[in-house]
Amino acid sequence: MIEFDMTTDVLIVGAGPAGLSAAISIKQGNPDIGITVLDKAAEAGGQLVSGSVIDPKPLDQLWPDWRDHVPHQNVIQDELYYLGKTKSLQLPNLLSDTDAVIVSINQLGRALSSRAENMDVDVLYGFAGQSTILNHDNEICGVVCGDGTRIGCGTLILAEGCFGNLSQDTIVRYNLRGDRHQTYGLGIKEIWRLTDKQFRSGKVLHTIGKPLDYSIHGGGWAYHYGDNLVSLGLITALDYDNPTISPFDEMQEWKTNPLIADMLEGAKRISYQARCLVEGGLQSLPKLDFPGGYLIGDSAGFLNAGRIKGIHTSIASGMLVAKAIQGKLSLQSVFEDSDLYQELYKYRNIRPSFSAFGKIPAILHSGFQMLGGWRLPYTFPCPSDRDRDQYSTDAQPRFYKAPDNKLTFDKVSSLALSSIQAPTGASHLLIKDVTIHEERIQEPAPYYCPAGVYEMVNKEFIVNHENCIHCKACAIKDPDGNIVWTPPEGASGPSYENI
Repeated sequence: MIEFDMTTDVLIVGAGPAGLSAAISIKQGNPDIGITVLDKAAEAGGQLVSGSVIDPKPLDQLWPDWRDHVPHQNVIQDELYYLGKTKSLQLPNLLSDTDAVIVSINQLGRALSSRAENMDVDVLYGFAGQSTILNHDNEICGVVCGDGTRIGCGTLILAEGCFGNLSQDTIVRYNLRGDRHQTYGLGIKEIWRLTDKQFRSGKVLHTIGKPLDYSIHGGGWAYHYGDNLVSLGLITALDYDNPTISPFDEMQEWKTNPLIADMLEGAKRISYQARCLVEGGLQSLPKLDFPGGYLIGDSAGFLNAGRIKGIHTSIASGMLVAKAIQGKLSLQSVFEDSDLYQELYKYRNIRPSFSAFGKIPAILHSGFQMLGGWRLPYTFPCPSDRDRDQYSTDAQPRFYKAPDNKLTFDKVSSLALSSIQAPTGASHLLIKDVTIHEERIQEPAPYYCPAGVYEMVNKEFIVNHENCIHCKACAIKDPDGNIVWTPPEGASGPSYENI
């Protein structure tokens, strides 16, 4: 007999758009079902990171009057630029979406949490899921939290976001990915308050090109919203092979292009964030059903990298899992018969083409896909980051200019804007064999980590775990899989402002 401290009909791990949408949608179909949602953040929306421009259609379906509860700005202007070192060229924007809406992901998370709680969903913040509990039939029947609390459930829904620890363990345990692979990017984000002169409410800007070199996929964004705010940042694909590439410093250099620098003249930086994201698309998805539950949102990998949007796909997946539970159906079959599947199918070849062709040919191929090429019956496989990121020992070192502390900054000053509550216990970053790092010709961790967690001091590998902002880059990018990211004690880590 397995003993639990509490039990619930449905247990959801992750209080982001996917998990909360699942809770709300399940309750809409069955108000009497018991639902508990766990989240490691101290408060609603506190650790959510996104651009955030959203396709509102799934949210409209889930919660028709959400606009009365969430501050938002309709997209009015949507531009795309190719950046050189100091120049910029405006390109035709086939991804222009003036039906989209700009929101704060933190405010959206708070509103969805409040909506769920008003429907008698128990949302528990400061509870990190550490491990799953199996019954005698090898089915998952519960979760152990960081403080030792054991919660049993009839159904488990994993909605932890990109590279969640329970999700990854479950994918491996039941071989849900099979021969499919996932590829990832790292988004470095800042929020600035602009001057009246530079602010353009509802303006959306995307960039490709510099400072990322030809071999590195990625791009920048700037979204004007709220009270003279702009969400801006750079996504760097994590399949690069130069160990001295620093996504953080690439983003700082990106801001020096006049297109961005002029916008930030006289502005003030007020927040710093970072998070990995899934980019592989349809052909990278694992099986969505496992014994005892389901994978949804970015735990599965539903982000549509071709549209540079993932919140609406997470919300849609939350509604699909509700349909599966209510109909006692396979989530995989429900998904394959959905509009979400059709959307991801249409964009399936855009991200993998950058691995297949390189940047310029892939841009042309993406345009061809958007103009109807997606109908042709071919699908590029998504290569494994783990297979491709064996770092080159003869790569030319990447050098970055010192920050000017006006437009560009270092990691230490940036972390001060992340409101980190440091864990008091042992390090949650488990190093399997420290000698691997100390014997490498060039240790990459101090470069790819955007929070200064890892340092090499006199050939000693130092881990400053209290700096961690939960981006998951180390778990993904270490070439030997030697760093294991586990959740720290509940309520620790970054706490992003409600802006």
